[in-house]
Amino acid sequence: NETIDLTLMKEIYAYRLSSQTSSILHLLRYFIKMQIAPYSTEIFLWITSLLFLLAAAIFIGKTIVSKKEWQTDNQNPLLAVLLFTWWVATLFSSIGIPLLDELFTNATGNLPVLREIRRNIRYMLPLLWITFFWLIQNASIWVKNLKNNPISKTIQAHVILFSIVITTAYFYQVQPFSDPVIQNSIHCLQQGKLVCDIPGNSNQKVEFYENVCDIVQPDELIFPDPSPAYLGDSLIPRYYCMRSIAYSYKDGGNVNTPSMIFINEWWEISQQIEKLLPTSETPLNFDVLKIAQIKQADYFIFINPDPKNLAEFDIQQIVYQNDYGVLYKLP
Repeated sequence: NETIDLTLMKEIYAYRLSSQTSSILHLLRYFIKMQIAPYSTEIFLWITSLLFLLAAAIFIGKTIVSKKEWQTDNQNPLLAVLLFTWWVATLFSSIGIPLLDELFTNATGNLPVLREIRRNIRYMLPLLWITFFWLIQNASIWVKNLKNNPISKTIQAHVILFSIVITTAYFYQVQPFSDPVIQNSIHCLQQGKLVCDIPGNSNQKVEFYENVCDIVQPDELIFPDPSPAYLGDSLIPRYYCMRSIAYSYKDGGNVNTPSMIFINEWWEISQQIEKLLPTSETPLNFDVLKIAQIKQADYFIFINPDPKNLAEFDIQQIVYQNDYGVLYKLP
């Protein structure tokens, strides 16, 4: 039975998950300010969805109070309840649970353990569009039910006009056809191709890791570039071509880590690397290669290295390079 060093774990947690230590309410204000307020389409979708949630809650409440049974030949109420339930579950898991976790943490001083779940807020984006299209689909049914009403044609005209305005506003705002990926796809289709090359530097990235897969042997270790700008790519060799990583920023501080020996070793390496990372004034310190050798790595990956720094490399040790990165064989 190994003793857990809570002081160290708290320190690692603050280092590893600093972006997730803010209050959920603060993050929500930031989310609204940066992701919703500047975009008219987002504002419209949120208002539409909130009105749907209010209407659905009223409908469910009235049904429960009146003990009225839904008609089996009409699935619209059931679909509305399912959509409403999906919304409630997403809101509760991404906002409610983290908020309860914060209250518990503040009251007890324990480590927060439910920070990651707030990322469920991403599932609201498809929900916004599903809710919008569900309402559009049902609008046609509601209009159809008013066919004996003398103003039904006027309502139909307004629904059509409303749909045209929203669609036009959306395409005007996001300008999807100016997206380089879509432009590339259209260009490929014009040439009679169904599978298109990835535009820009992304193609170089795929090419780089394909060569890494061919060169590095299964029993060899890779030490990925620890620079902050590339932390998101640090696990690609593990996921892309099933190569073992000698060290990764994401490895430490996990609640399911089996050994404090590993955590202490990871923390020591992380602190050493921190001093060598590039800043706005200084490039990456190549003493990081010594740390990679301590971890018994066989290769080091440099992502987008500064051409001026290539002179620091032993040319004989460069196994492969392209515009994306350099695969460097450690002595």
